[in-house]
Amino acid sequence: MRIVDFSSRELKKIPELQLPSQVTNTEARLYLYNDKNKWDKKKNILKIFYDNRTFDFKPYINEELLQSDINMNVFHEERFTYTKPYIIAELLLHKDEINIDELVMPTGFVSIDKKVSGYIMPFIESSINMSLLLNNPNVALKEKLKLLKKIYEILSKIEKVKALEGRFYLGDIHESNFIIDVLEQKVKAVDMDSCYINDSAVPVSRFLFNNFNLDYLQHKYKMTEDDRVIPSHNSQVLCFLYMLLNALSGEKSYKWSIEEHYLYLNCLEKMGMNKEVIEAFNTMYDSSPKLDFDIDLLNAIDTSKNYSLQYRK
Repeated sequence: MRIVDFSSRELKKIPELQLPSQVTNTEARLYLYNDKNKWDKKKNILKIFYDNRTFDFKPYINEELLQSDINMNVFHEERFTYTKPYIIAELLLHKDEINIDELVMPTGFVSIDKKVSGYIMPFIESSINMSLLLNNPNVALKEKLKLLKKIYEILSKIEKVKALEGRFYLGDIHESNFIIDVLEQKVKAVDMDSCYINDSAVPVSRFLFNNFNLDYLQHKYKMTEDDRVIPSHNSQVLCFLYMLLNALSGEKSYKWSIEEHYLYLNCLEKMGMNKEVIEAFNTMYDSSPKLDFDIDLLNAIDTSKNYSLQYRK
């Protein structure tokens, strides 16, 4: 398990990565780091968390950790699974089983002044954040649906990792956590530290946290005591459907009340939207225990029409 150590003084000399204003980042600082390894000249991102809680490394100790003098904070009253480093460690431990090219996976840990504070991941230099496309009214709906299909394919691949079946999901699914790798012409998922793996901490989800529409649907979207939706097949599909609704309506559909949700579905019906697509949106808040979506239904959406609420007003 690779660890790169910096002093606070050294970190100040590393340039910060500036994100577009439309892309939110509230939990960490991002730095551009050129690896000194002469065999690996690829650029990396250092993600240094603002909240540096301690972490139990006992399950992951290897020769490199034993030989290092980095403070691993082995004993702590809080369960080590409720920390970001646990998620990173699990991703590193299972990287061969996961083996999904479309996931921008961590490659090691970063310690600052001998304290584990974040992680390293590849820097995709030529990339476009998906929020700049999916939330852009000037991008054609046909192109948005193609991109959404790629996102759904990533979610499906994650659920098919046999070694982690039922124990590995993306936890904070929204437009900003996907990019297009321009050189590889691939859609990729970033922010992997917010995934859910092997009973890790339940992440705060932009779409699902404080989403009061889900309060009475805990048979469908299970929650923790602090109202975080536990990532699952259902939650992944739900977040995908929110992104689809966002793309169609031009609004933040996850903030709608139940009444607003169904009013928009009535609007779609009047515009001749495919009935099976509308039914999929209906099942987001119904009493059925499982939520599914047939990705081929995207082909049934008439992209010559404008479904935007702004257009309808």
